[in-house]
Amino acid sequence: MARVKGTAILGPVKNLRYHKSRAAEVLSTGLHHYLQERIVVASWYPEEDFVGLLQANLKLTGLPFEEGCDRLGVIAAREHFAAWYGKNINKRDSRTLMLRVPSLWSAQHDTGRHDFYVESPTKGRIELKNFKHTSRELCLIIMSYTREFIHLMGLGEVKAEESTCVLKGDEYCSWRFEWTKELP
Repeated sequence: MARVKGTAILGPVKNLRYHKSRAAEVLSTGLHHYLQERIVVASWYPEEDFVGLLQANLKLTGLPFEEGCDRLGVIAAREHFAAWYGKNINKRDSRTLMLRVPSLWSAQHDTGRHDFYVESPTKGRIELKNFKHTSRELCLIIMSYTREFIHLMGLGEVKAEESTCVLKGDEYCSWRFEWTKELP
């Protein structure tokens, strides 16, 4: 069973708790315990629960599916950037920071190899291989998360597109990114 770290589910759970009465309506019954139980950030939780929490958050946005996934990815990127990197951004160049993004994956998921490849000063790609719980929500959220993270690094406007997806029969998931300001 694929698992996710408590640090990853904390944001979705906090949002559901903030909208507790509505959350109880959109969250599957088997996940209601997340509305009361303490989330231990160092503990591991089932990845399928994480997807269920994301699906409930998507319903709370009231946005169409793809727009909602985009919004959740942007929110998560901003939270992670501020919590882990924002204070130190002047101490690291954007190329080094970009190459550290995959370490966030392994710190939060116990399956999948997440690699970032810089292809040119304004282009890169991510490959996610051997992930045991792929979902359409996560594919779209990963893409928008990475797009926003690159933008927050000060690399200008960022375009993102999905290249391959295991849900479409491909061997692994991958995304391409292009930004407007060159890496140093």
